[in-house]
Amino acid sequence: DSQLCNSVLRSYTHLKKHRHSIFVFVQMHRHGISPDSLTFPAVIKSTAHLCRRRVGRTLHCCVIKMGFGSDLYANTALVHMYCFCTSVDDARRVFDEMSEKNSVSWNALITGYVHNRRFMEAIDMFKDMLRGGTEPWEVTMVEILSACANLGALEQGKWVHEYIKQNRLVLNVYLGTALVDMYAKCGNLDVGHEVFKAMRA
Repeated sequence: DSQLCNSVLRSYTHLKKHRHSIFVFVQMHRHGISPDSLTFPAVIKSTAHLCRRRVGRTLHCCVIKMGFGSDLYANTALVHMYCFCTSVDDARRVFDEMSEKNSVSWNALITGYVHNRRFMEAIDMFKDMLRGGTEPWEVTMVEILSACANLGALEQGKWVHEYIKQNRLVLNVYLGTALVDMYAKCGNLDVGHEVFKAMRA
């Protein structure tokens, strides 16, 4: 039963039983059971967690062959998977070919750039996201501040800090700590101390 198999697969991914999720997908394919629109994001997510790039490429081909090539959620999962498997250029190609993008798509690629230490590309992508009118998540801001810290890019970090203030983002422990860390690594301890005091106020 197609609905049952798809439901079981997604449940395995949710429970972090990623090998089981991939096994169910393989069995579905062998028995001619069609995936639905939520199947690919789930099994691709499992592939990412297992860092199985070869399996991920196979799934990418299946996404296209089965008519999900323009599906936002499948493509976003592919971006995440390729980044997780250190194939950031592949992730960028998928991203650039997406006809529709949302904040999850942008965040997946920006985070992927940072985690693969391609900090300047992360900052450039962040600016492109803002120019396109997509609002960043808190986690995106934290990742960008980490990129600035690793580059020692004080001016870029100040620009991000100004964005936070202008948009009245809540300076919680995660965002505040990222700002303090950025200023410390860029050698501006005085401002970092001021941010720390503002967090405690």
